[in-house]
Amino acid sequence: MINEKKKKILLNIMFILLYSFCASIITNSNFLCLILANTFFIIVFNSNFDLFKEKKEKIIYIIINIVMLILLVYNAKYKNLPFTNVDWTSFDLFAKTTLSNSNNVIDILLKSIDAFTAFVTCIYHFFGQNINQVYFFILPCAGVLFRYVYKIMYEITDNYKKSVIIAYLSLLWPVNFIFSLSLLREVPIEMFICISIFHFIKYLKTNSMKQFIISLCLLFVPILMHSGLICLLLVYLYVFLQNKLKKQVNYIDWKILFFSFALVLLLALTPVWDFVSRRFYGIDSIEDVLFILKWHNDTLVANTAYVKWLPTTRTGLILHIPYRMILFVFTPFLWQTYDFGTFLAFLFDGVWRIFIMYFVIKIFVETKKYKPFDQKIIKMFAMLLVGFYLIFGMGTNNYGTSMRHRMKLFPLELILIGSYSNIFDNKKVKIVLDKCFSTEIQ
Repeated sequence: MINEKKKKILLNIMFILLYSFCASIITNSNFLCLILANTFFIIVFNSNFDLFKEKKEKIIYIIINIVMLILLVYNAKYKNLPFTNVDWTSFDLFAKTTLSNSNNVIDILLKSIDAFTAFVTCIYHFFGQNINQVYFFILPCAGVLFRYVYKIMYEITDNYKKSVIIAYLSLLWPVNFIFSLSLLREVPIEMFICISIFHFIKYLKTNSMKQFIISLCLLFVPILMHSGLICLLLVYLYVFLQNKLKKQVNYIDWKILFFSFALVLLLALTPVWDFVSRRFYGIDSIEDVLFILKWHNDTLVANTAYVKWLPTTRTGLILHIPYRMILFVFTPFLWQTYDFGTFLAFLFDGVWRIFIMYFVIKIFVETKKYKPFDQKIIKMFAMLLVGFYLIFGMGTNNYGTSMRHRMKLFPLELILIGSYSNIFDNKKVKIVLDKCFSTEIQ
């Protein structure tokens, strides 16, 4: 008689083979490629499944994943879910161009414009030039993201229920839900950022250099996907140095000295620096910034453009920064919608931004009422978010793009609210959550 463990392995293999076979026929994808992607998915699914303590939670998770698997095949074939537009065509074009100019994997890594394009190009190199098959690698990333949102929440709050709820919110938030089924780099970026944040929080708790180095190495992956995220690295280094200085170490820590020197060499003497600094080429003065802002507005205007005026002086640029940050954080507004698609963007994302930012700002303002370690976490999150809003606010001129970029740090906003707001104390919220969870939230 087959024991439970062997039965589970057999069922997993059957699922991988059957789903990969059906999906490969429907989407005209490489069967072996889908086996690889779906093996990744089933490993993540089983790992997350073991997180749950209650049968009801496990059933909900199974149903959600079945729905997502069906929608994934649909979107890989038809590519018409809301909010995704035609961004996949850019990755497809860049990957095909890179592949045609490369002889091997090393060539691909060196010639790709970013890490995500390098990944897509490698899939093309090994399994053929079919964009549909790449979609199946994004959903497992959403599963890993779910797990690490839970782990960060639990590390901060030590509360199982709050952790599960925030993890579910990160997965089911309409924009993020659709991005999990689309060929966009946002979900992989979120995944690596959250894994990195988890290890950085472990570093702050234990003062372990191992945890700090792991968090820093993991952070380089999303930076290589989008160089604007280098602002997160600056916050890491600032918090790290501040943490060390407060301890008033009176001797030379050779590990830190060696690691810092190695990091500088990595950035300065390898292709990593080209990836990281590419978006900042040609910026040598304030006048260069003004010129780039004008160029963006003149050449990259979209149907959802929201920038109505541009600075022409240094003083104007100072006033322009908060203007663009506010638009980046809150749009779309109701008056910016012009059809059903943009109204959906307002309904599923724009209208909620006001409530999200209310709680986030309230937590920042009330930082001093929390315990010292919590204050450290809140201040770090504040620096990460403000730096992110600043860099991406200045580089974005329409709310279609801002919705996409905001998702990169959206899990941090949810974690902050879930950990430090009083939203779970609301009676109506408790009633709704009690219907989904049999144990009360403490």
